[in-house]
Amino acid sequence: WGQGCGENCFTLDGDGFTCSRVLDEPEVWRVELLMHDTFLPSVNAFVLRDGDETLVVDAGTSDDFNDTRLMRALLGLGVDPERTTLVCTHAHMDHAGLARELTEAGVRAVVPEGVLSDMRRLAVPAWRDEMVARMSAEGVGATESVELADVIWDHAVNFETERIAFSTVAAGEALRCGRWSLEVVPTPGHTPGH
Repeated sequence: WGQGCGENCFTLDGDGFTCSRVLDEPEVWRVELLMHDTFLPSVNAFVLRDGDETLVVDAGTSDDFNDTRLMRALLGLGVDPERTTLVCTHAHMDHAGLARELTEAGVRAVVPEGVLSDMRRLAVPAWRDEMVARMSAEGVGATESVELADVIWDHAVNFETERIAFSTVAAGEALRCGRWSLEVVPTPGHTPGH
């Protein structure tokens, strides 16, 4: 790994997936992570750096194809895990799947309160049944509704049940990274009404 792909870019493996600088001020890098068994070939994590502080937005998916890909990208950028914060935008595994790996390396995980609420809701079997009923009411066939709900339910991450260390942040509060202050705003994500 580490092959060049142009200025401000490096590949993570021989497969061509990259870590590339997308903004200079603040310094923001896009880490392209693999996805398998879905309709998307990849998902992104974003790394904001200012001095020796780092904020990682989303943690990608924890499938075998990614193994240590996000951590290798962070190390390739010279990031110190002990001075890094991870924030996950929502509870699906393509956004929170590598959180355990990062926190075990010393990264501090932060979850917006709304995301924690979704993690708790998505962990309950009744949520799956609610999704099946909602999709069926919208005209999706019974078999498809069950299959789609199962995929969504199976791909949710709950930091509490998985014992991943984290703290919460409320909407309106700020996450800091060096000189930068980023306001946490509520977003609907994939769970309308929450």
